[in-house]
Amino acid sequence: MDARSPLTQKDLTEVDATAVAPALRQNDWAGAAIGAARGYDAVLSGESVPTVAVTPGEADPGQGEQVGVGGGSWLLLFVVLVPVVLVAFALIRRRSRRAAAPRGGEETWGGPSPESLADLDAQARQALTNGLLRQYFPKGTDLSRWAAEDIEAVAATLNSRPRKSLGWKTPAEALNDHLLSIK
Repeated sequence: MDARSPLTQKDLTEVDATAVAPALRQNDWAGAAIGAARGYDAVLSGESVPTVAVTPGEADPGQGEQVGVGGGSWLLLFVVLVPVVLVAFALIRRRSRRAAAPRGGEETWGGPSPESLADLDAQARQALTNGLLRQYFPKGTDLSRWAAEDIEAVAATLNSRPRKSLGWKTPAEALNDHLLSIK
């Protein structure tokens, strides 16, 4: 219950016992809602909670009625239609990707296609570095506005981050291991 509410737990219990519960026992859902509204209004006005004139309703007003397309055919329609739509979407997307795929010598990743594995590796490292830097400096940020200490702090943070490609070692640990292995 909200502490700012002018209604107390005692007020809520009184409205429920006097105006809501008797109507619900007789399946009078509208009477229960009206009773709650009138009861809360009375409590807020400092009056006693009025009793509700109950109009008994059916035990199950929706019994035997079928809503929608039919007994359960909406479920069958959903189960069949969703996979068909997903497969169609996947096929259309695959076809559009093939049509848009770069050919040899065309531009990829904003630059020319790599001619060798070393070029591909360099492009992947550049993309990874850009992605890591974007966490700290949004694209188009003028780095001259940043103090050298701030940039050094970001560099230290990135260089102390373990990398999966280095066997979960930091770049400094990997370099140290490499230098010790060649001695």
